[in-house]
Amino acid sequence: MDVATALGSRLIPTWPMRDYSLPGVTLDHLVTSPDISSSGYSVHPVSGTDHAAVIATLEIHFP
Repeated sequence: MDVATALGSRLIPTWPMRDYSLPGVTLDHLVTSPDISSSGYSVHPVSGTDHAAVIATLEIHFP
């Protein structure tokens, strides 16, 4: 399951993060299995790259 989708978040563009004349695309995702849920999701620019960092808070469910 895509973390952003699971949290009801819209897809936030993660590329390109520099001043290119291109529309933003959500290239970078965090995907979990049924045993892992998420409670936080954010996208942050990173100096020196044209991709953004995707950060999530995950919870692992043990049987």
